[in-house]
Amino acid sequence: MTSSRLAIGLVGIVFTCSSATPAGAQRYGDWTQALRSLPLDPAALGMPGRAFLEYSRTDQVSWLATGGLRLGQGMLRTSFGQGWRQQILGLGYSSPLAQQSIGMFGTLGTGVDLTGAYDFSQYAMFSSRAVRLSVPLSIRWGSPSRVSLTPYVAPYGELGRGRIVHASCHQFTCTSPITIYDGQTRAAGLAAGFQVTAWRFGLEAGLRDALMRPDVPQGGYQLTVGFRLHF
Repeated sequence: MTSSRLAIGLVGIVFTCSSATPAGAQRYGDWTQALRSLPLDPAALGMPGRAFLEYSRTDQVSWLATGGLRLGQGMLRTSFGQGWRQQILGLGYSSPLAQQSIGMFGTLGTGVDLTGAYDFSQYAMFSSRAVRLSVPLSIRWGSPSRVSLTPYVAPYGELGRGRIVHASCHQFTCTSPITIYDGQTRAAGLAAGFQVTAWRFGLEAGLRDALMRPDVPQGGYQLTVGFRLHF
């Protein structure tokens, strides 16, 4: 693929995804709790560096600590988080795939992020495991090694196993029978977010599942905010 075709393709996909989901994200299928707390890694957006440490918070965990080391063109990372009566252990790898400068308008890019996680607890309803593949499409203004802003959209698919709850609920009131079962889960959707860098420091925010089906009372959207130190 030539650079011009890559640039045109990325612009088209980004704007198509953005216009199709004005709230920022949409999910189809069923997810497990395991991946609800693990954000997209900025290494997939082209962030250079040999290692990093990150502290983040989501609507699902009290805190999440992540560390990563450069491996090949990407970053290998591990995460551990603490939530309400649960702990999350994650492992992932992310890497940029292609970048194309469009001059004063910035730099287009695409990457890949593969994440696996296990959510364990003394309560069976929280125990789950899953793997997720995301392909972020981004545009960056500025230099990633200095000061930059990088918004992105990221189509994703995930496969897991855990407890699934279906019902028609609103504000803790259910108007139809509740179905609960343990089994395999599949989900696909779109995430969105941005990353701001200032030399060795980074701030990132991501949003998934802003639009929810009424028969899924497991929780709302996933909002993640993280602070990162690059080495």
